[in-house]
Amino acid sequence: ALLQAHVHRPTLALASMAAPRVGIHGFGRPGRLAMRAAFTTHRTRVNLVAVNDPTCSVEKMAHLLRRDSMHGTFRLEVTVSADGSALLVDGQSV
Repeated sequence: ALLQAHVHRPTLALASMAAPRVGIHGFGRPGRLAMRAAFTTHRTRVNLVAVNDPTCSVEKMAHLLRRDSMHGTFRLEVTVSADGSALLVDGQSV
């Protein structure tokens, strides 16, 4: 009779794992680039939930994200919530 050894190979179920919740501290060029990447290249990998910049209003953040002198116009819709407390990027509140 032939004996076969059972080899346990753990699998990573990355597709079933929840995306990590990410916050950005500062909305200078590095913060804006991180936000652009979170909503385009890494959209399914991270969940951007907050941006912290005490020197920048939500309206100014929206404007800075929409138009960057080096990287051009952001292709997704960027608006401010009705109450002015949140940035909406492609319908997702940040």
